[in-house]
Amino acid sequence: MTTTAASGQLPVVSAGGGLIPCADGTLPLVAYGEGVYLVDSVGNRYLDGSSGAAAANLGHGNAAMAEALAAQALAVGFAHRTHFRSQPAEDLAREIGDLAPGDLNRSIFTSSGSEANEIALRMAMEFWRLQGAAHRDGFLSRATSYHGSTLGALSLTGQVARRAGVEGLLHDFPRLHAGRRGPTLPSAQELSAELESLDPTRLAGVVTETVGGASSGAAVPPPGYHQVLRDWCDRHDVLWIADEVMCGFGRTGRWFAVEHDGVVPDLLVFGKGVSGGYAPLAGVVVRDRVARVLVERAGHVTFGHTYTNAPITCAAGVATIREMRRLGAVENAAVQGATLGVGLDRLVGEVDFVSAHRGRGLLRALEFGDPASGRPFPPASRVTARVLAAARAEGLLCYPAGKTLYGDSGDAVLIAPPLIIAADEVADLLARLRRALIVVGKEVLADRE
Repeated sequence: MTTTAASGQLPVVSAGGGLIPCADGTLPLVAYGEGVYLVDSVGNRYLDGSSGAAAANLGHGNAAMAEALAAQALAVGFAHRTHFRSQPAEDLAREIGDLAPGDLNRSIFTSSGSEANEIALRMAMEFWRLQGAAHRDGFLSRATSYHGSTLGALSLTGQVARRAGVEGLLHDFPRLHAGRRGPTLPSAQELSAELESLDPTRLAGVVTETVGGASSGAAVPPPGYHQVLRDWCDRHDVLWIADEVMCGFGRTGRWFAVEHDGVVPDLLVFGKGVSGGYAPLAGVVVRDRVARVLVERAGHVTFGHTYTNAPITCAAGVATIREMRRLGAVENAAVQGATLGVGLDRLVGEVDFVSAHRGRGLLRALEFGDPASGRPFPPASRVTARVLAAARAEGLLCYPAGKTLYGDSGDAVLIAPPLIIAADEVADLLARLRRALIVVGKEVLADRE
């Protein structure tokens, strides 16, 4: 059996079965959800201001999603990829090929963004191996980045806190912008100069988040940044892998975030919102030239996972796309995202320890800094944790996005509500967040006195 200590303390584990906790402190037990709200077992109601971790794009309690999952489970829930194809996987691949820009047409599916990034690495390496260039096995990623918790994806990750304790198992991949401090990305001209100083001859690919997530506090690349990256990759024959696990599937007000810049990566990794939060689903969609090498020269890809192309998770993906179209979720993300952005801008001017607002669509972040010095708070101040706790007390759930914005410091929270959020719910979110920030602002002021 397991007994639980007082709120805010670690559970006390005794003999018998029990769940290993995955978060600090004692959490409430979730009971059910309704739209953008979640309700715990004692009736407390929370506005899901971050869609969990930017995954519950369709909100909670969607009947069409439940019906689609039930129907597929009754037909066939699982059939291994080496034994059968399945109609849901075929349909989802076709739907994504129609939605994705350019000639991003061929997909493979798995269970998580980490696994999808691993598959993208394998695809890039196999692409070069099949063409007699197996020496191209390196990858370039950004210093401020997060790509997953498995070892290959973690090797790409620049977020120091995520890598702690397992550095000896990771690849020492080079980093873009390694000498810069802070989440703001360099200009297109600065990026161009940095890229031109690199030797690309052993690179299989460059991996970047199109819009940043928790590692950078929703950093948006400046104008021309992605065009410079695309041009450099083309000139040096390097694959560009766009990680859209968090920012894809409507989150930024377009189906895919690269559409804002009019560029097409060679491989695009997606996850989280592709199933609307109703099933563990992620994947990679690749351009025709990559698919031709992988499929025509080898016949098939030999790597994948147990749930790669699984019928029931792919059925969730098909149902998600249909529901997003029916509800106008992508268009709503653009409209309500703009409203949310205006409200967050106001908070930057109103609450003195809120130092910056970044983001696009319904992927936003607030950063916090010492109003007296203008510098990040010391980690011991635990400002992000205090904001999250104050927001929870107001019935608002946000997501941490700090720790390593400035190497070993930085405080921020992600604001990324479900794409179905209505105007009055955006107003509700902003009101709850404002009250929470005022509470923490008074605590910060008291700390300085």
